[in-house]
Amino acid sequence: MRERTHDKAGYDVTCAGHLCLDITPEFQDVDNRDIGEIFYPGTLIKVGQARLSTGGSVGNTGVGCKVLGMKVALMALAGKDEFGSVVRSLLARHALDAGISQTERASTSYAIVISPPGNDRFFLHDPGANDLFCSEHLDYSIVSRSKIFHLGYPTVMKALYSNCGAELTEIFRRVKELGVTTSLDLALADPSSAEARLDWREIFRKLLPFVDLFLPSIEESFLYMYPERYLSLREKVKGDLIDHIDSGLISTIGEEFLDYGCGACMLKAGPLGIYLRTGTAERLAGCGHAAPADPDSWAGRELWCPAYEVERIVNATGAGDVSIAAFLGGLLNGWPLERCLKTAVLTGFFNLQSVDSSSGLKRLDECFELLETAEPPVKNIDRVLGSSWCYDNECRLYRRRG
Repeated sequence: MRERTHDKAGYDVTCAGHLCLDITPEFQDVDNRDIGEIFYPGTLIKVGQARLSTGGSVGNTGVGCKVLGMKVALMALAGKDEFGSVVRSLLARHALDAGISQTERASTSYAIVISPPGNDRFFLHDPGANDLFCSEHLDYSIVSRSKIFHLGYPTVMKALYSNCGAELTEIFRRVKELGVTTSLDLALADPSSAEARLDWREIFRKLLPFVDLFLPSIEESFLYMYPERYLSLREKVKGDLIDHIDSGLISTIGEEFLDYGCGACMLKAGPLGIYLRTGTAERLAGCGHAAPADPDSWAGRELWCPAYEVERIVNATGAGDVSIAAFLGGLLNGWPLERCLKTAVLTGFFNLQSVDSSSGLKRLDECFELLETAEPPVKNIDRVLGSSWCYDNECRLYRRRG
């Protein structure tokens, strides 16, 4: 990593927030059938061995940052139970278990990941100890010696979203005062849940001035910013919504996030890649220890990096999370915006071809070499984006016209 004036004994990234144990059964003999043809009452569904892996933002983005070559600290909360022991053991393989607090007040969070071939995944999720995670589980002395502080999934963590997100906002205000670059990811709550019905616009108005990099997915952004329109579309569309969300609305959401105060927003779009919009050079220069090396070249940009063609998706769990890890790594290396964005998409491409979120990843220097010598073919998404976007053949990404 490029040296900065920050404490060399510190960390590149502190990843905090949601941590769980992912239990992923291997599906056999389903022949790419629609999910409604696989799951119906009274059936016995044959599966293979279940894979145990760390999940949540801490388990995916945090471990991803380490595999990509960064110095990482993790901060999360687990129960004092068997699942907690498994999670800590899995993290210990990467020497990342030290920052995991434990509690007897709740069990360790877990998710059963249902991901039959040819179908989008869904989860059976117990929030467990994540609902108790708050500022007291952060070691601010370590955070202060980090270049980036990344927190993930507060939208499904009760102590963080309660009271109009007061705890979450206070965490980011405090970290921002330390001069650390702040980064935030969300998770998609059950649209019928109480947390999905909160006034997220009001929460974002208070929160985003302290967030340098806002990194949710497009579907999450749509739900929290336009809940009624989201629910209406959800009733009409089976499966993935992303092909049905107007690109003009996505641009509007990006503009709204910047107006609320973040320095840049990167909205993950699954099979369509990643949308990114950046603020002013002055706002970007104020992004703390990991601010862009050349804020002027990052400022006022609106880009869409298409996904790469994947012959066979093995498991999509954590693809967005590791894309974030790669984007943060590129930022730490002082890379141009376009390279950061393409490396994020490339890392998601590697993730889709492996059984968990981290085993198929490559170090950042390997990603850079691949982009220079043998970049995979990108998807053509002209039909989805429409005439307001143009494709740049040299950079192999889309730019908004005008």
